[in-house]
Amino acid sequence: MIHLIEELELLLKKLNIEFEMQKYNGDSDEYVIFDIYNEKDTDYCNIGNLTTTYYITLNYWHKNKSCRTKYDTIKKLFKCNGFFFYSAKTLKSDNMFGKNFIFIKKIINGSEEI
Repeated sequence: MIHLIEELELLLKKLNIEFEMQKYNGDSDEYVIFDIYNEKDTDYCNIGNLTTTYYITLNYWHKNKSCRTKYDTIKKLFKCNGFFFYSAKTLKSDNMFGKNFIFIKKIINGSEEI
């Protein structure tokens, strides 16, 4: 899973938006909080499971309504890099707008170094 976290961080750097895993402590008008909220063994055979499926939540927060144009950019970036787009919903806090994205990534067991 360490390699998946590094992959997520590399993708998020391409957006030029501040990001943190699990909790954001900055003061930017635009940022991303991400986490891997579920991990499942998948694709079973007689010797065990062949793959592991990871479920990633990504919350994009922004103060300016014009940042909504980045929703498609985020979705496209992840889809073009091997993530399956599962769902999204609009978020709202007192002074921020946002979008929650759920992506899925299936990794063949043994394809990551231990």
